[in-house]
Formats: sequence, structure tokens, C-alpha cells
Amino acid sequence: MNTPHEFIPVCYKLVVILLTFRLPTIAALNGHAFGGGCLLALAHDFRVMCENQGYICMNEIELPVGLPAGFVATVKSKLNNPIALRNCVYGHRFTAGEALKVSLIDNAALQDKVFPTAIDLAMKISSKAKQRGVVLHQIKAELYHETVKTLLTSELIPGTYLSKL
Repeated sequence: MNTPHEFIPVCYKLVVILLTFRLPTIAALNGHAFGGGCLLALAHDFRVMCENQGYICMNEIELPVGLPAGFVATVKSKLNNPIALRNCVYGHRFTAGEALKVSLIDNAALQDKVFPTAIDLAMKISSKAKQRGVVLHQIKAELYHETVKTLLTSELIPGTYLSKL
């Protein structure tokens, strides 16, 4: 948090890699996914969360640390509901049931079924990576074009552009 100029670019690169990865990616959440954990989960194509343990949220507001543009763009790329988006960046701790209702996650499973559910999903969608994932990579690059552009070009310090008003 004290060195955003070092941490944020590395995090941005990881998110870009995950968003555009040549294979379908699945985050298996068997506990809390706060802040960076939530961001990394959202960078995956699919999310499976434990239905009876843990929360998912962007909790930076509680720290208090601003959300850089690339983080917000990533959350926006996965949450189309403006109220859920607002609640997410305001630090609401979504249970699996709540997260499922707003499409923050794709599946909820009992704790001992999180990884098997993720593996089953992987088996079902693995065929999407035909031709070594070249086409899937291109599709994901276009699907997340604006998000990736923001991640690669935005200011590192949240709200920097406001100083130009």
C-alpha cells in the first residue's frame, strides 16, 4: 500500500494475463476473497465459491485505500448491475448466495465440493481452447479490450485526473 508504483503495475499485468489467457480459467474460492483476492478471482472466466463459508468483496474502502482505475475497470467488466457494482466497490461483503444473485460468481458449493465443482466445470469448458487457445485468446482480448486498455495505460494513483479540474 505504501508503494503503489511498484505493486499496482505487477498486479495489473497479472490481471491482464488472466483476463486474456488462452485457456478458460476458474477461481475456486474456499474462503474469503477480499481486495486483491477478489480482483484476482474476477480476472478469471468463472468463479466457484464456498456457499457456507467466506465472503467476496473489494474492501479497500475499509483500509482506507483508493481503487486504481484498472481495479475498477476489472470489477466493471464482470458486474453489469450498477447497484451491485457500487456495493462491491463500497466494500459490501457478499455471501455466496448474494454473489450468485448478482453474477459475481458462477457457482456456489459446499466447502468440500468447491474444488470438485471447479474441476467438473473445467472439464466441461476445456474444449473451448481449440487450436492451443489461439481463438479463445483473441476472443477474450476483444471481450476485455477496454479493461485491458485501462489496465495498461491508466494512472496508478486513484483520482489523479481530478487534479486537472
